[in-house]
Amino acid sequence: MPPGRPPAARPNSLLGTAAAAVCATIVLFYGVIVLGSFTRVWGVDFTPTLEHYRWQGAEAYSGVGAAQRLPLIWSSVKIAGMAALAGGIFSVMIAYLVERVRPTGRNVLGFIALLPGVVPGVIFGVGYLVAFNNPLGIRELALTGTAAILVLNILFANIFVGVLAGRATLQRLDPAVDEAAEILGATLGQKFFLVTVPMIRHVLVLATLYIFVHGLVTLSAVIFLVSPDHNLASVGIFLNADTGRYGLAASMSVAILVIVTAVMGLIWLAERHGPAWARVRLAGG
Repeated sequence: MPPGRPPAARPNSLLGTAAAAVCATIVLFYGVIVLGSFTRVWGVDFTPTLEHYRWQGAEAYSGVGAAQRLPLIWSSVKIAGMAALAGGIFSVMIAYLVERVRPTGRNVLGFIALLPGVVPGVIFGVGYLVAFNNPLGIRELALTGTAAILVLNILFANIFVGVLAGRATLQRLDPAVDEAAEILGATLGQKFFLVTVPMIRHVLVLATLYIFVHGLVTLSAVIFLVSPDHNLASVGIFLNADTGRYGLAASMSVAILVIVTAVMGLIWLAERHGPAWARVRLAGG
């Protein structure tokens, strides 16, 4: 071994090469999507074009005009956003109940919350379709074809991530904090929202972000639940690709990538500068 050369230089070099290869492969896949959105017909005519980003004119997929692409993306953002906001706080509440309140049957509650993580999405979607088509024989409670069934499906299909992260975080926190709040007269709701949630806010952000991102790209379950009035961009992408309209599918994919990247960037900025903004507000007050 040459003098002065660290012994771990060669293994580090191999790991760096492997990591660079993985990163290059990921960039290649996303790069193909971006290039395909600016190509007239991928694999046939590579002429650069902006046609796939025009929201008026051409056909988006079977039976729906291109003018529907932007509403499809906006509909996906709204449905995924509602599921994320409700699912984030709901997953933290379940984790708090299991780890702090400890009611009877808490292990069953924890298992049910984690069950969607192991059930295939196809089965999950068919189950929702059957359960909410005519629940208990009461037609007025049917949710099939509505936006509510999409929100519920996305919410409960991805809640397990927040539950797992919340339980792991609460297990590391000293329960004496809750006990002190209770001694001071705090109710259960006050202990949860004013004491626990601020301490595990990163878990809340993680759960919300995961549900939102997965809600934008999920397909296996929601493909059974969409309707002409309430459709999702992920289903539109699948139908475009299935019918050979790769440019349209790629342009919608790029739009979702931009939205997800922007949301992640905003959350990162909020997490990075949020405490500083709070200190400025407190100082100004």
